[in-house]
Formats: sequence, C-alpha cells, structure tokens
Amino acid sequence: MEDIAVGAACSPRVDASELVEMVELAGRPRAAVNAAIARVRWLVDQPQDLEAMLARDSMPDELTDVVRAGGAAADIVAVLDLIEDGTLTSDARSAAVRLLGWLDRDPDLVTDRMIDWLREEDSELEYVVSKVLNETSDPDKFRRRAERMLAATPPLDVRELLIEAREPIWIMGSERVIFRRIAEEFETWAGADNERLAAVGRAGADRFGKRAMRADGADEDPDAEAG
Repeated sequence: MEDIAVGAACSPRVDASELVEMVELAGRPRAAVNAAIARVRWLVDQPQDLEAMLARDSMPDELTDVVRAGGAAADIVAVLDLIEDGTLTSDARSAAVRLLGWLDRDPDLVTDRMIDWLREEDSELEYVVSKVLNETSDPDKFRRRAERMLAATPPLDVRELLIEAREPIWIMGSERVIFRRIAEEFETWAGADNERLAAVGRAGADRFGKRAMRADGADEDPDAEAG
C-alpha cells in the first residue's frame, strides 16, 4: 500500500481523488502522509525549466484531510528538516510549506523552528517563515504564533513580518470589507497585556484601517473572501 501511494504521488500529474479513495478504503492515512513527503523529495530532482514546471501538478489540496488525519509530530519534524536542509527547489519548498500547514497540529513546535530560522538570518528560511505565517489562516493560531515569536529571547524584530503576513494574496468581493476584517483582527491584539503584542496590534489596526478607508467596494459584503 505504501509503495502504491508513493508511486501515485511521485509523478507529474497526480490523480489525488483516486489516491485519497485508495488510502481511505485501506484505512491507512499514514500512507498519504508518506506519499506527500515523498513528493516533496521527488520534486527536488525534477527539471526546473518553465515547461517542466507547468507540466507538474502542485501539491494536491485533496490530500489535506487525509494527511491531517494520519500526521504525527515526527512528520512535522521531518518536513521542517527537509525545509531546513537547503536542497529544496522553489516548487519543492512550496509543496513542503503547504504540507507543513496540513500537519501543523503543534504550532509551538513549528513556531520554535521558525524562530531558529530567523536567528540564522538566511534569506531563504526567512521567506519560508513569511510563507508559513501567511498561510496560518486561523486567527487564534496566528495570535499564539505571534505571541511566541515576540517572546523570543533575545528579542526578534518581527513586527513588520507579522503585519505583512496578513496582507491578502487575492480578494474576492469588497476590498474594503476584507481590509476592515484584518484591521479588526489586529484590534483584538491592541488590548493585550503583552505590550509587544499590543504594539503590533495597534500598528496593524492602523495600517489596515487606513487601507479599508481608501479601498474600493461596498461597506457590507458577507460573501467577501481573501486568501
């Protein structure tokens, strides 16, 4: 089963629906986790020219739930180590960050490694940190991650990194509504007892509040989405 799942994942075009069905019927979510990690490693050895990259699927979103169900702390560490070893190509790194988001049940484990990466002052690892923060969509997890990063000793200058992580990559619907939502999220930080967190909250609320005032779109749009 493991070999079949890995073989299905390590090909340019992935039939994710078939792979998920196979894993679920066998009751082996671990096979999906191993297949996803194997795909990251497989991507490292693939051609990096534009034509070859366009011929490959990205890490299939259909694997999200089954990978999350089968993941363990050891898998998180394995993906973190993969990201850190410096051999990943751009699309392998993108796949690894996406996989890390699916496995991210222990935000403190991931955040502590992110803090280590920032201390190394490596531009590629700093980029990964920004990507992980950007993909931390849950407000509670994002706040917990921010508090831990701001509490690092010696202190890290992550204020701008945290604010920019909430910058939308895409918006559907009213931009005004989206920027106001982001401002409101930061406003909840502004009253925190943790002064570092409160300072980031005030700065973020001010920035995105001003963006909301200048933005196009209706004042109310319940269907507005961003990512």
